[in-house]
Amino acid sequence: MPILQQAKTMVNLNTNNIRFRFLKALRGVSYLSFGVLFGFLFLLSGCVRNRDFVYLQSPDSSARQLYNYSALPRYQIQFNDILRITIKSRDPQSTELFNLYSGMNLNMMQANAQSGDPFYMIGYSVDDSGMVSLPILGKIYVRGKSLEEARQTIQAEVDRFFNGAYVAVHLGGIRFSILGEVNRAGKYTVLQDRLTIFEAIAQGGDLNAVANRHQVTIIRQKPDGAEVIHVDLTNRDIIHSPYYFICPNDVIYVQPLKVRELGTGINAQQTLQSIVLTLSFLVNSILIYERLFK
Repeated sequence: MPILQQAKTMVNLNTNNIRFRFLKALRGVSYLSFGVLFGFLFLLSGCVRNRDFVYLQSPDSSARQLYNYSALPRYQIQFNDILRITIKSRDPQSTELFNLYSGMNLNMMQANAQSGDPFYMIGYSVDDSGMVSLPILGKIYVRGKSLEEARQTIQAEVDRFFNGAYVAVHLGGIRFSILGEVNRAGKYTVLQDRLTIFEAIAQGGDLNAVANRHQVTIIRQKPDGAEVIHVDLTNRDIIHSPYYFICPNDVIYVQPLKVRELGTGINAQQTLQSIVLTLSFLVNSILIYERLFK
């Protein structure tokens, strides 16, 4: 009888030992499966895809495409613009008073160029009523007009005082601000009459690695208020858009990708390092837990 009880006890011990090993192995598999699943999901959510970096993508990138900008709307002058207005005639002395952009003002313009806005002191600003103030001619309304329309309006006033004079009207540079996920955020002035959004981004040192090129916000001042637009820089169709060219006083904001919110790696190597560190932390936590509560 004692031998039979001893045999039953040994069988029970072996059964419990096998059960313990089975549960421990099952628990190890569960931990491993959880770790692999977590790492896989982490990898999917962390990596920034190559197509999130490439500008001007199209289904057929090898095809030659020609874009015509003649149909784009002309820029309308608005409040806070700075115009460069020059008046020329056969008698330069009679029109010298109008030409702030002249020889004696070049030094002043170059000094202001170092501070970022060369025409701020010598250009003609459009006030809040849409007027520019010119010597002798007085105030002339230019708000809402194109540059050519403003030139014709000023030309009509000049013809009242001078014969054979010619008027030229240009923007005193394009001022814009760029911020968000760019390498050099700030306010810039470019001495051109036309500037693309990619040229503006180049002024800011290009977008950084976590910039969302699919979602770039432009705040544009219009004569009747402000307009907020979202553009996709990865789509080649932006070249057809009226927002392909930057207007004076535009504000460009570049949003971040989700990867910045998650705090994961930008490329596969960084993401893999994050996964290894995370799994190591999980394994160490499990081992400490088992030792404390074993």
